[in-house]
Amino acid sequence: MKPNLRLLLPAGLMLLLLGTIAAACTSDDELTLEEFYQQGEAIADDFEVQLDEVYEGIFDDGPETDENLEAEKAAFGEFAAVYDEFFDDLATLNPPSEAEDAFDEFLAAGRDLAEFQEEVADSVQGVESFTELGGLLDESEAELEALEATYVASCQSLQDIADANSIVADVGCADEF
Repeated sequence: MKPNLRLLLPAGLMLLLLGTIAAACTSDDELTLEEFYQQGEAIADDFEVQLDEVYEGIFDDGPETDENLEAEKAAFGEFAAVYDEFFDDLATLNPPSEAEDAFDEFLAAGRDLAEFQEEVADSVQGVESFTELGGLLDESEAELEALEATYVASCQSLQDIADANSIVADVGCADEF
């Protein structure tokens, strides 16, 4: 059993999100939309590498052994740490004024999802079977969906900025988690 991917922020969404904001400049003290994109892309590239490393340790449809259960429980914690670091790195960006409010909302929604992911990672440490793991994930579904809705709305705000600046982009707000 692979960790519920809906609990993991989609890495592709992050790449697309940060990769779509490229346009006009503002003042000398803040990043242009293009610089913001470039710095965000570098952060997202590192994030992708880290996620790939975590995924390497997970078995697709592997046998439900104690060893595989422990590996999956550990993966939840590793994913939570990678996402937390990702949002910490994104928070170091100085977005241009036209993207600042939307980016702040996006970061807040992403951090809420990352915090929820950390809570789930902590909770799964106590499970003793794949059945129990599945039940725990099912119980968290409603809260996850509410957090995802807020996240998608904040993502859409960034898509709207791209559209308003005639940037041909698909931020990926409708991508499934």
